[in-house]
Amino acid sequence: MHDPDRYRDKAEIERWKERDPITLLVTRMRAENGLKDADLDVLEQEVDEELDRALEGAREGGAEPVEDLLRFVHSPTEAAS
Repeated sequence: MHDPDRYRDKAEIERWKERDPITLLVTRMRAENGLKDADLDVLEQEVDEELDRALEGAREGGAEPVEDLLRFVHSPTEAAS
């Protein structure tokens, strides 16, 4: 979803962008391992393809039955004996 960031200060947003773990990893891989733009393009393409497959699987899976929506959210309690 689109987030207009109207509720956060622009400086805060910039500080968090500087801490972005993906950007930091790419920067480190370029510095330490010589990651090239072509290598990064291949990685990004692989990630895009994996996400597309996951989305397709989720869409094909259908909606969860209403009676199952809280399954695994609450632990059943045992009746006191």
